[in-house]
Amino acid sequence: MKKQLLITGILAAIAGYWLAKEKYHTLTINSDEGGDVVAGFGNTATGSQKVKPGTTHVVVATPSSGYEFVGWRNIFDIIESTQANYSFVMPNRDVNLTAVFKIREYNVNVNTEIEGSPIK
Repeated sequence: MKKQLLITGILAAIAGYWLAKEKYHTLTINSDEGGDVVAGFGNTATGSQKVKPGTTHVVVATPSSGYEFVGWRNIFDIIESTQANYSFVMPNRDVNLTAVFKIREYNVNVNTEIEGSPIK
């Protein structure tokens, strides 16, 4: 009985060690000027969190007044998604996403005729 308890204890210790060594990666969320972001981990605006590969995460970008959302830029300066509400599965590596915003452009048309004759 003592040998069985000893072996069970050793196996439990080994299993606990391997579970504790489970690999996590860093998910970092940033925002350029022109808007706000919210990440699914604890509803934090920006920052980093250790997350497990294979888990689904949602990041949401909201443009400020006068701005529009362009996309989520990764560490390689590539727009990874143009969806403001972006859901993705954490890969087996660190992820760094930045919400990109730009100033909204407006087209203004002006009529230059007064009473049928052009202004000179």
